[in-house]
Amino acid sequence: GLHNAIPVKGEAVVAVPMAWKEQLTIDWNLYTADVEQEYSATEPNVKLDLQSTDSADTMIDDDTAHRMIMACQAVDNGVYAMCQSIELVETSSNLASIHVVPEAREIRINSRQRSSILSARYNMANTIEACFTLAGARVDVGEGYPGWAMNPNSRLLQVAVEQYKNLFHKEPVVRGIHAGLECGLFSEKYPGLDMVSFGPTLRGVHSVTEKLEISTVQMVWDHMLAILKNI
Repeated sequence: GLHNAIPVKGEAVVAVPMAWKEQLTIDWNLYTADVEQEYSATEPNVKLDLQSTDSADTMIDDDTAHRMIMACQAVDNGVYAMCQSIELVETSSNLASIHVVPEAREIRINSRQRSSILSARYNMANTIEACFTLAGARVDVGEGYPGWAMNPNSRLLQVAVEQYKNLFHKEPVVRGIHAGLECGLFSEKYPGLDMVSFGPTLRGVHSVTEKLEISTVQMVWDHMLAILKNI
């Protein structure tokens, strides 16, 4: 439910005339088959389910529901642009959550944009804002993380690589990643600051399947001490 979450599930209660029940089931089965085929490689365990339920206590009026669905269809979700110089995602947008809040008579939609290029992030955020503004929504924009460009000539990076090889007797993988890091906040205040970012091995970050490889935690501690001793 957080603003940076990668959604893993969704549900909705939809009311249709009883006369449409059989046709709705047919259409749902055809739609499900298409979605399962589309994501067969990346999401082989995707599950779509349709079943009868009791009437909902509240509902969204037709006009609002239509405008919300059209806006969500219009906004980009996922990779928007790749870096021009290296093989890395430059700009993306994540539609994190949609919550109906009956007591406030509101539908709250969270979307988060990332980019290593500040102007590209602004453009992506403005595009998302435009879609929902045109749909009649009120849009609140947060500050976000500034970009942090990789410095291939970093002296600190050289020390980190040297000490990694000394400790673990193998070459480290040095690369840029598409993520929001505190380093971006530091570099915004101190443009000349030399920085590297490293940590334990993580999988499925920002999802319910997030995991940490415990054995790599000690490696990070040893690596950090070695770097501090040699800068």
